[in-house]
Amino acid sequence: MLAVRLAHYKYFWLGRPRDMVASVERVLPQWDHDLAGWGAILSCRCFAHEECGDYATAEAAGRAAVELDPADLWATHAVAHVMEMQDRHDEGIAWLSELERNWAGANNLLHHLWWHRALFHLERREFDEVLALYDRRFRDLKSSLAQAQPDFHIDVQNAASMLFRLERHGIPVGDRWTELADKAEKRIGDCRSPFTLPHWLMALAATGRYDAARRMLDAMRAFSRGSDTIAPVVGDIALPIGEAVLAHRQGKYSRAVELMRPVLDDMHRLGGSHAQHDVLNQLFLDAAVKAQRGDDVRLILARVADRHGAAQTERVGYADAARQFVSSSTDG
Repeated sequence: MLAVRLAHYKYFWLGRPRDMVASVERVLPQWDHDLAGWGAILSCRCFAHEECGDYATAEAAGRAAVELDPADLWATHAVAHVMEMQDRHDEGIAWLSELERNWAGANNLLHHLWWHRALFHLERREFDEVLALYDRRFRDLKSSLAQAQPDFHIDVQNAASMLFRLERHGIPVGDRWTELADKAEKRIGDCRSPFTLPHWLMALAATGRYDAARRMLDAMRAFSRGSDTIAPVVGDIALPIGEAVLAHRQGKYSRAVELMRPVLDDMHRLGGSHAQHDVLNQLFLDAAVKAQRGDDVRLILARVADRHGAAQTERVGYADAARQFVSSSTDG
């Protein structure tokens, strides 16, 4: 069971969802409900198939795992991903609310579940609820989990990506970026989590710490020249995206687009889910809109269109751009 779970997580953070599916399907015939760990196998199956777009198989496996163990956070989380990708926001909130009573004593995945709930509220434009969840749930700095691991990588991803989304909609976030930027400065030179790097840079750029952001980018360049197995991912993908984060915050929108466009097809190599990568898609979209680069707007809208159940004109992060650049071109 340990080997299955480790393979699952490693493939996920290496951006290899098809291998996630293959690894769990390979062992599935050798397991059944009479053997220990059956629920864990099902939860891995759920998330693997969700990341590959097979939502029916994913949801069936995830719900079966939760029936076996309502405290199975990985299965709960994976079904929430299905609902996120299918734009089932009301169902997602109900799903997480119903199961929340089983989460006592959970690890940091608890924060990620509340982040998912905040995403559902964001799509319903319930921004006050999103901020409340941020402060009281997934970025409560006084919680025992946050105090034990104040800069845990998934927590940082949750926080920075949500603040970026909120600011796109003109929602004031106060000084919430500051504590993230403070932690980011202490992480300069740590490139072990490629997907976290653009999030650290979001915090530095949002607080105007451009010198620190440039030092982080320099450290990423130096790391990319080394022999570490993830050095190419940092240099080829995380670095240009990080540079785009800084350019975007400085108002250099065309530059941000030019930095990101060549790596759009390879962003999955950073690791992370479709739901997590959405903030990078929105970064590119926002830069393209502000640079009035219609072809690039339509490019990113087309890339994400087939992953979601709702039309882009209905999704909170994409609606304005879709109406302006897609509807107008169709009308013309």
